[in-house]
Amino acid sequence: MDVRALFNRDYTLRIVVFDRQGHSAEARTWVYVYNIPPTDTPWPTVTPMADGHPDANRHAMAHRYSVANRHADANRDTDATAD
Repeated sequence: MDVRALFNRDYTLRIVVFDRQGHSAEARTWVYVYNIPPTDTPWPTVTPMADGHPDANRHAMAHRYSVANRHADANRDTDATAD
């Protein structure tokens, strides 16, 4: 529910439910609407490609990931401790 058009104050919220036979039940509760002023959200920026190739960034990230995993695999045997 978008409450941005409402004034900041308390409201009664009424909820009505129906079952398949047509029976209904109703409940009411109090809610307080407090709309805070909107904040400026910066627009997203375009990330330039590394070498102009459309997949350059993806390839660079895959390379960094594989290098990091090789280092982690190499250190895994030396970092293991016996119980």
